[in-house]
Amino acid sequence: MWRDYYFNSLAAEFTSKFESIVDGMAETSLEKHCHDTKEKITHLGKENQSLKIKLEETENQLKRDNLIIYGLVEGSSNSADQLLIYPTTKVNATTWSVLNLCNNTLGLSIGISDVAESYWLTGSSKGSKRPLLVRFVSRRIRDMVYAARKSLKDQQSDRPVYINENLTRQNSLLFAEARKLVKKKLLHSTWTRGGLVFVRRSDASSDAPCKISSTLDLKNLTDADASCDSP
Repeated sequence: MWRDYYFNSLAAEFTSKFESIVDGMAETSLEKHCHDTKEKITHLGKENQSLKIKLEETENQLKRDNLIIYGLVEGSSNSADQLLIYPTTKVNATTWSVLNLCNNTLGLSIGISDVAESYWLTGSSKGSKRPLLVRFVSRRIRDMVYAARKSLKDQQSDRPVYINENLTRQNSLLFAEARKLVKKKLLHSTWTRGGLVFVRRSDASSDAPCKISSTLDLKNLTDADASCDSP
């Protein structure tokens, strides 16, 4: 009788220790698995963010030779003027509108060969409100046109013309948010250069422009002790 009791006692103790060892091994294995999984998720997150940044930079580079012109009226080209200036070359209406703006309004000397392509952007109503996208053959020509846009500030017209950079979706949204902060007087000014967004918190000469890469950057800039990356 006592032998059965002793055996059962040893068996119970062995079973308890064995279950404890198994539970410990399972818990350790689970912890390691969770740790490895978290590391993989963190790595994938960083990799994904890196890919997003590279994709954004690539998209911005592809758009760097472009400008978007607002305010031009569709179908406003004059065939007689075209034949007078370009007697041997047929110029489509959009290219003619670009050349007319650049040469007659901005005071530049832009030829047909300087414009790679131009077309009205879809998704908006026709007329002066529909923007025109222009791709120039070189960044030098594009930058020259973009710099000359400042002369449009003095235009006296009921249909003003504006020239903007062709921003990526992310930078377009950031620029819109920055303009809202300027209207609320939380920032002094904002602009784009090279497809990137910049802001200035005040008009003080010691206040350097800040490059904006995310909405978090904008949020931090509204804080009293915020710092920023200068261009």
